[in-house]
Amino acid sequence: MSRSPLTRVALSLLAMIFVAVYAPGVTAATVTIASSPDSEISVNVVVPAFISDFVSDNPTALPYSKTITATVFLDSSSLTANLTQSAFAFTFSQVNDSSQVDGQASIYFTVSGDVKYSIGGSYGVDGPAFGQRLDVLLEITQASFPNGVAVNPNTLYHSEQIGNNNEATTYTVGGTAGHTSNILVGSATGTLHAGTLYHFFTYAGFEAETDPVGSGNVTLTFTNLVAPGGGGSGVPLPPAVYTGLASALAIGGWKRFGSRRLQA
Repeated sequence: MSRSPLTRVALSLLAMIFVAVYAPGVTAATVTIASSPDSEISVNVVVPAFISDFVSDNPTALPYSKTITATVFLDSSSLTANLTQSAFAFTFSQVNDSSQVDGQASIYFTVSGDVKYSIGGSYGVDGPAFGQRLDVLLEITQASFPNGVAVNPNTLYHSEQIGNNNEATTYTVGGTAGHTSNILVGSATGTLHAGTLYHFFTYAGFEAETDPVGSGNVTLTFTNLVAPGGGGSGVPLPPAVYTGLASALAIGGWKRFGSRRLQA
């Protein structure tokens, strides 16, 4: 039995809907800030007379976007945190006349399924300074897998560079530009898994007696968020698909009805 072109289109659209709704598939995994321990972003300025300003905030849910600033006289340290399902991004901005300035972030989080991650960024001081430091850490702090075996805290990635050369320097995450110390452990890319508590930490700061500026950014990016799923892809089809299906069925049915009347 031959079918009209419109009928074939309608059947194809029905098949698409069946696959979308009933066929086994995957759903997007989610990233969640853990309720405990507390996550924190903070900035700090300390001058030689031990006058200081410390400002902090506690991210508790995604999305989160905030800038915090500590200021003492002409010295300042700002940190902007933009935390979303696709990335944890931190931007440092510091002015140091004769003090210590720094900023840091400590975020505890979980994922509901396999998530690819990548870490990158850089931080630099544009003039004479010492005690420059860029530190980035991603670690497992607590985990329990389906077989019930607990996993001890484990470093997935650690990049730390410390300089004391009293000159302008730029540090790239994963580099070894530190004149005093360099640590590079693990991989800047990999996969995160459900059932695990992760900790992401970053720090940037320096000391100076003149007025250099420190600036940079560090980002933990999430991609290919996939969680085990069933009962379809969880992705709704565009309304135009359903409209087209209804039109094709209606026209196809009317033509078939009309052809039967002519045959009669």
